[in-house]
Amino acid sequence: YKIGELRSKEVPIKTKTHKRKEISFFRLGYNIIRRVFYRVFIDLEAFIMLIKNIFGGEYVTSN
Repeated sequence: YKIGELRSKEVPIKTKTHKRKEISFFRLGYNIIRRVFYRVFIDLEAFIMLIKNIFGGEYVTSN
């Protein structure tokens, strides 16, 4: 879910000039993005775990 966090953090920086309206739109957009990409983030997490197990399974388990 880190990709979503980076994208969501980029938005309010650009929208500081129109605070009240843009924050409400940002929250709506964030909720929509969170709902749409919820399954993608779960798949991404599983995919990262799969890659870690394949390439660095021994290294990861040693930590």
